[in-house]
Amino acid sequence: MVSENNEKETKNNPIHVKGILKDLNFISTSLRTILQQSEKKSNLLDNLIQYS
Repeated sequence: MVSENNEKETKNNPIHVKGILKDLNFISTSLRTILQQSEKKSNLLDNLIQYS
């Protein structure tokens, strides 16, 4: 009985890990996008200050 449960859990783990990896990839992509947008805004502000 115990080995049956362990076997089922082992079979489900790869799918769970794939889901976690997809989530992490989405988070890192989102953070990268946010940082790039922040950098663009910062550069815009720098340019505005420089030319004013």
